[in-house]
Amino acid sequence: MEQLEARVAYLRGLAEGVGVKGPEGRILDEVIRVMDQMAKRMRELEVRVDDQEAHLEALDEDLADLEVYVYGDDEEEEDADALALECPNCEETVLFDDDVLTADDVDEVCCPACGETLLTVDGVEEAEREDDAPRADHEGQPVHA
Repeated sequence: MEQLEARVAYLRGLAEGVGVKGPEGRILDEVIRVMDQMAKRMRELEVRVDDQEAHLEALDEDLADLEVYVYGDDEEEEDADALALECPNCEETVLFDDDVLTADDVDEVCCPACGETLLTVDGVEEAEREDDAPRADHEGQPVHA
């Protein structure tokens, strides 16, 4: 906006410096006055739009607070079905839906902050193989179940 006002002022100075006289000078002077008024009005409108945006943001925040008051906090309900793990690498708490444990296409859950593997989701076949595998005692000798 300041650039527009500066350009109008430049045109005003240029017109005065050239010294256009007669009907053309009067027309040019009037055009510059109109442009100056338009630039000032645009500045006023810009200020009003900025004020309205600030007011709208405040209303949006108030509406969000009112929605929580009337309908309750949906985040609390969503968190009830979520599992929380703390990343051993970066100590970030990661929430994930417990449906991840039963999903067929998920093999592991990684920390979004550092990429560390937090949980490996094993299929039933691996669990069965672990149950069938021979166990060893503290000295490494096989133990039969």
